[in-house]
Amino acid sequence: LEIEPDSIAVPGLRLRYGLKLGEDLAGLRLRAKVEGSSRKFVFSWFTGHWLLGIFERDFDAVIRLLDEVGMSDDAVDIAKKTRFYAITYQLAGQPDLAEPYFETAKELLEQQVADQNFPDVKSRRLMPLACATAGLGDFDEARRLAEESMAMKFPDEPIITKLLLNLAAIGVFIPAGDHDRAIELLDEHFATPVGWTIEGMSHNPSLDPIRDHPGWLALVEKYKRQ
Repeated sequence: LEIEPDSIAVPGLRLRYGLKLGEDLAGLRLRAKVEGSSRKFVFSWFTGHWLLGIFERDFDAVIRLLDEVGMSDDAVDIAKKTRFYAITYQLAGQPDLAEPYFETAKELLEQQVADQNFPDVKSRRLMPLACATAGLGDFDEARRLAEESMAMKFPDEPIITKLLLNLAAIGVFIPAGDHDRAIELLDEHFATPVGWTIEGMSHNPSLDPIRDHPGWLALVEKYKRQ
């Protein structure tokens, strides 16, 4: 920020790291207000602000944010923002509003996965596709896609592998009711210092179905800060 004080991306990244570390949400909200906002979909900025609203469970405010922020022309960003709408409506208990966004996201992601010239790594599109498929209730296919994505190992990019484990647990296996598999994947995610802390992850409302699961309670005890 000293080097680039007008940056949109840097405050967004700082917010995301604060969320991952489990910092106080009220403090993060105050900082986010001080730093202002962007009127354009800049993913590094927008993801942090979207997650903060989701963690605060202020879904109406998140939808307003999605409506207000302009869309980029990038195919990846379009699919991501469409999924953000879907997930927000799903968590808000409005599945009828979530469904068309999941359908659109699924169609966009299928096109990207099928396009051999698409610049992104296939597995990075397969996992969001698995999550969109789960959002539409096709859990068998969602599990298959998630497992296929996770089978693609990234020895030189461990952060990608850890991100995929997290997405699989929250976006596929918890909605599918396969809570033991979700716990297993989250355990593997927390086992290395890459990605989310247990304190940060605990704010996520997507975890509500497993909060009383003995496996999740064991993870909290195992990975909490001493």
